[in-house]
Amino acid sequence: MNNKIINITILVLIVLFVSFRVSTACSELNKTEQVRSSDPIENLPVAFSGFTPCADCPGIEYYLLIEEDGFKELKWYRDRSPEPIEQRGEWVLQGDTLTIYDEDNEPLNRFLYREDQLIMLSMQDEQITGELAEMHVIERSQEETSIRRHHEKLREEGVHFLASGNEPFWNIQINSDQEIRYRTPETEQFAPMPKKLTDTDRENFEFSAELESAILNVAVKKEYCRDTMSGFLFTHTVTVQLDGDREMRGCGRFLN
Repeated sequence: MNNKIINITILVLIVLFVSFRVSTACSELNKTEQVRSSDPIENLPVAFSGFTPCADCPGIEYYLLIEEDGFKELKWYRDRSPEPIEQRGEWVLQGDTLTIYDEDNEPLNRFLYREDQLIMLSMQDEQITGELAEMHVIERSQEETSIRRHHEKLREEGVHFLASGNEPFWNIQINSDQEIRYRTPETEQFAPMPKKLTDTDRENFEFSAELESAILNVAVKKEYCRDTMSGFLFTHTVTVQLDGDREMRGCGRFLN
């Protein structure tokens, strides 16, 4: 009799375990299908930015870049670390609701999607009202969209890495043929790249190259950098020196 009860108990536990596993698998499958089902967004990439409220700090500088293959979200908490909190993942547009999912496939944020702005929704997926309503509106950056399209054109023309700085104005391009193009308002000079850039160089790299009139020293560091004129957000800081003269600082990014 006892053996029969034990066998029945084991059978019930097995059935419950199998049911739980099937339920979990179906839930994950549904979640994956939801993420992959989306309305299109035209003219990608698009970037949105703004300042949102913070419970225990003066505010959050918010940035969202939507591309064909996913999104990048950056948050700078004022009066805290200068480095942003970065999230990447997939986005889904269903009707006028945009949802971004993190790399674990969990919903991160939801917005009402407009062509020129995003309206951040509450945890209950409702539009926020009252005094803080305007602080949950993230505006589209038309200038950044234009710059990214220009960068895409440069990438198609073979530019691998670019950097620039303001006052004094300078620009560096490294193309896929490992040629350096250095430009200022007064001059344009070329030099061979002394080393081939590899995947390990996407973090930090340095080089010196002999231009027609000077030695060009360049140091690149992976650190977010905002252009002082356009506000465009680059992925690297760049320091340039000519013949050991004063340093010129700017921003750069890899295009592929």
